[in-house]
Amino acid sequence: MPRVLRLLASKGVAPNWRELGELVLKEGSALRSSQAEAEEIRLQIAGPYFSALARAESKS
Repeated sequence: MPRVLRLLASKGVAPNWRELGELVLKEGSALRSSQAEAEEIRLQIAGPYFSALARAESKS
């Protein structure tokens, strides 16, 4: 998590603290259901990035 926050700060991007907070809480849990929810949150966070990346690649 510290690496991600440093990367965001270096790019001047404000993190969505609600999403990151939920991810940290779920990821730190030993419950299998929480681990599955953490993975879902990771995918929700990554989805817009990969969509934008695909759009940029299709334009070039």
